[in-house]
Amino acid sequence: GTYDVDALGFNYRMSEVEAAVGLTQLDRLDAFQAARRANAEALHDGLQDLEGLTLFPLAHGPARSACYCVNAVLPRDGSVARDAVVDGLKRRGIGTSIHYPGPVPLFTYYSDKYGYRPGRFPVAEWLADQTISLPVGPHLADAGAARIVEAFRAAYAEGQAAARG
Repeated sequence: GTYDVDALGFNYRMSEVEAAVGLTQLDRLDAFQAARRANAEALHDGLQDLEGLTLFPLAHGPARSACYCVNAVLPRDGSVARDAVVDGLKRRGIGTSIHYPGPVPLFTYYSDKYGYRPGRFPVAEWLADQTISLPVGPHLADAGAARIVEAFRAAYAEGQAAARG
């Protein structure tokens, strides 16, 4: 189904098993975060020169990214087909996510409550339509980030070709 929010709420549920696993991982939190940051930096370094690609900064003033993932935002003009990029990455064994398949203000709850309609949030719509989330987790092998960069660059070229028709 389609990801949507039709009621305001919170999801704080965590099972006892999840809590137990989380507690055992706290000792490794610093190492996990260092691996995430190193992987995110490697992706930024390897992708920042792609024409039209936008990468969210890993730091802005005193703020630092938690490096949950790297969000690669394709050009606003549609010159790169997102589905083709995602398919190209999948064929190369790279898992991706589309975290928000639509802009949050246009989810049912907000559009019903506030009357928000398409076109009112052009930046949010662009981000929802053109963002691909790339993995950076500590589970990546030593060469994992380099493999993702290589795969993304090839898939990006395929996305450009697909957009041209």
